[in-house]
Amino acid sequence: MVANKDISNKCIEMYFGNPFADDFRKKLEGRAIEWERSIQFIFLSEFEHTFNHMSKTKKFDVEIYGNHSLSVFDSYCVYFANTDGVFYAPPVRLGTYVYKGSKYSKLILKDGWLRNEKKKKEFPLTDSVIEKLGKQLEEDIGFEFIEFKRL
Repeated sequence: MVANKDISNKCIEMYFGNPFADDFRKKLEGRAIEWERSIQFIFLSEFEHTFNHMSKTKKFDVEIYGNHSLSVFDSYCVYFANTDGVFYAPPVRLGTYVYKGSKYSKLILKDGWLRNEKKKKEFPLTDSVIEKLGKQLEEDIGFEFIEFKRL
């Protein structure tokens, strides 16, 4: 268990690529032309806007969470971790990375722990949970999930 704690205490970076659906990509390319901005700027801005919306939107389900509210991102983490009770995702911030001269979006999770109501680290996010989370975000945000690393 000590090794798992060490792994779970590491920051998690989730790397995303370009939009994977042709219609979504074309829509963003059209926006780049209309706004006279680079396609890279539009891709990064769209990812940021969509993720910020997901992390602030509260999802209420009284039967499951009682009077507690979770962001959509929190609820994804709880769902894929298959936990009972109210848990919150680790603090997340947006970042970018460069690959072959182009800039792409990434999510940086402070660590690999779900927290209880008192913000105490309680449930580790396994590699399997992070993979499932990345694939769900790919589907919902529209940007290809590439991989994740624990740093």
